Amino acid sequence: MTTRLLAVSLLTVLSAFPAAAQLALGDINGTINYSGSALPQTVEGWVAYLDLSSGAFTPVVTSKSTECEQHPNTVEVADTKTFAANKHAFVAITANTGPFVPDHPSCLAPVGLLMSNGQLVHPQEDCGLELYFTDKTHAAITDGPLPDIGNDITWAVSGTTKTDNDCLPMNDPLNPQPLGGLLVHHGQVGPCVAPKSTSITFRSAAGLDVTGTILILVAITGMNGSPGLRLPDFSSLLIGLGAYQAVNFDGGGSTAFVWNPVDVPESEALVNMMTHAHFPAGVPNGNAFKFSVSHRNPATSHISYCVQEPDKCRLVFAGLGFTLAPTAKKK
Repeated sequence: MTTRLLAVSLLTVLSAFPAAAQLALGDINGTINYSGSALPQTVEGWVAYLDLSSGAFTPVVTSKSTECEQHPNTVEVADTKTFAANKHAFVAITANTGPFVPDHPSCLAPVGLLMSNGQLVHPQEDCGLELYFTDKTHAAITDGPLPDIGNDITWAVSGTTKTDNDCLPMNDPLNPQPLGGLLVHHGQVGPCVAPKSTSITFRSAAGLDVTGTILILVAITGMNGSPGLRLPDFSSLLIGLGAYQAVNFDGGGSTAFVWNPVDVPESEALVNMMTHAHFPAGVPNGNAFKFSVSHRNPATSHISYCVQEPDKCRLVFAGLGFTLAPTAKKK
């Protein structure tokens, strides 16, 4: 009887702690043939897979500024590398952008909803593209209605907004239509992703698989002369990596991907998902765009890449990162 009670008590204690963290990290390598280019162009970047279902990862986002109290809804100023260090995040990526406050260059005002650990940092826009978490194990990506921001959303970042687009008519009163949408929507390339969808440039995004439990963080950068991707091709890449929903984050010179070594068990399923990534049949440009993903050891890899400068990223308007629960670390 004593042994049985001890076993039950031990099971109860163990169930109170998150399961071992499950993740995978890899390099993206590929080529794409764009018209006007004599040779295939290089495409390079990184991808990280995080299994949210274990509850071992805690999102962290940019906090409200304490130095710009005279300007409501402004955020702390930091580049992505510093943001990751300040938040003790093992992975971080630049999320959305926004304007500087006039005459106050240290004050940044992000665009779209931003929530940090249940606290509202910046209010929602009328038409936002959102990645949000109701808790550590449940995330969603949507361009539609959100749960109760005051009670049901704990962390949130907004994707790039429906402005500055180049694939739909602008200000056409006879043909009103929404400007842009999600990068990937229900496993399909978004019909018109904002902004600058036809520009070939560096990109970053977050995606979720069809179960909504596997988070996919992606950055396509300017390594080895890579010019980047157009957004429809970036959408196809996210689908190939397993995204069922995906939101486009700030790209161009703001593109950043930071990874600090973390010694946790890897998921064999996630490594297989990553290394077997490919374009599904019928995806546009599947023949012109070829890519593969090489597995990296997350316990020894140290990545800090910013397009603007290798050692310093642009200031963060809205950053997204993840910390690891102490109980999830490898013993």
